[in-house]
Amino acid sequence: MKKRIGITMRVVYSPDSGEERDAISRDLLSYTNKTLPGYEIVLIPNSPYRIADKLKSLKVNGVILSGGNDWGKAPNRDKTESCIVKYCLKHNVPLLGICRGMQVMNLVTGGRLNKNIRTSSGENHVACTHTVNIWPDSPINIKGIGRSIKVNSFHDQGLTAADISKEFKVFAVTDGGVVEGIFHKTKPVIGIQWHPERKNSCAMLDRRIIEALFK
Repeated sequence: MKKRIGITMRVVYSPDSGEERDAISRDLLSYTNKTLPGYEIVLIPNSPYRIADKLKSLKVNGVILSGGNDWGKAPNRDKTESCIVKYCLKHNVPLLGICRGMQVMNLVTGGRLNKNIRTSSGENHVACTHTVNIWPDSPINIKGIGRSIKVNSFHDQGLTAADISKEFKVFAVTDGGVVEGIFHKTKPVIGIQWHPERKNSCAMLDRRIIEALFK
């Protein structure tokens, strides 16, 4: 049986009916299929009721927390992903947090969220590309990648060093002090603030992160 990767979904609102709907980026599906060809993708709806039992029955071998939706704007998603983080930590299930996903795992483990990083850092992180510095104690092999990379950026909320949970260590940060990468001290859990599924110039690092977690 194929191994399974669960992917969470963002909440979108239908302009015609006003309904809340769960959605997934086709780019993320394509990227995951390409980088993890031996895995079956399972989409996780934003329904927090007995989510731990659902994950257990699905027998997921890893989970990706996708981007989209600021924290607090989609309560059912907040509750669902909070339960997922706790489940993965408890059962040592590999977990990757992308953009919002990194922020969620930090919040769930006692960290904080900076709701306006432009004000605190002086940097723009909305729809742009910027440099990220990789720290020496990175959990990823950065040989051939270098100590700084260019990443895409689509967030106005974020993390600074003062916001990081005690359970995590930082491995990527901007010159202005915005944290772009964290990893759990004892569990197979990594968060990145950029989107590997979107156009970027750090594809090699992204692939190594995926392999370190899921392969």
